[in-house]
Amino acid sequence: MSRTPSRRGLLAVSLSAGALLAVGAAFARRPEFVVALAPRLDSALASLPPGTILLIATLVLVFFASTLGLAGRLRATRPDPLVDSTDSSAAERRKSTARTRPTVGGSFDRYVDRATASDDGARDVRTSAREALVGSLRRTAATTYATRVGVGDERALAAIEEGTWTDDPRAAAFLAGESGPSTPLRCWLFDLARGVDPFEASLEATIDELEALQSQPTRPSESPGRATLTARATEPGVKST
Repeated sequence: MSRTPSRRGLLAVSLSAGALLAVGAAFARRPEFVVALAPRLDSALASLPPGTILLIATLVLVFFASTLGLAGRLRATRPDPLVDSTDSSAAERRKSTARTRPTVGGSFDRYVDRATASDDGARDVRTSAREALVGSLRRTAATTYATRVGVGDERALAAIEEGTWTDDPRAAAFLAGESGPSTPLRCWLFDLARGVDPFEASLEATIDELEALQSQPTRPSESPGRATLTARATEPGVKST
């Protein structure tokens, strides 16, 4: 599922904001101390009153603190791997998720609506719908990639897991596995700045990339006798056979 940037990246941004606040506070109380440590700041900050510098630093810290808080709310469960896992806990989690997924034949748009619902009261429903929707799109992407690129199932699954099936960073992170990429920090902050749910932005980018991939001509398979991934994966909640 679409994941927020790595904890390391968010931590680096937060520490930078905290350092900026510390510098602003020190400059407000002991400006001569700050200037002594960094003489070049003298000319750069001479035109700004200490109170203004402290206010700017505080606003920056508040912004990134809010960003981290929202990141915790938006951070979703990572998708199950497309390949079999020997981890018994992972297998048990897949069984539990499968029991909560929608039934065959449901409307795709209906699950998109549930996955993008903004009502906090429907959070559990939204989370389940997102897991089902992402799982379906991942299988669809694997099927399409194998057919259009002309590779075997194993290589197609690996391309989805590693995010190499597309050049779009949002789509790659949206369907990637544990070892795949995360949503770039610049994209995530851009979504927050314009008031857009990062999940919705990544979903839209992924669908666009899938449509572009499906429009490509079919290439001969590298393995004529390979089993084709199920086409029924286009319906959310349908498990591959």
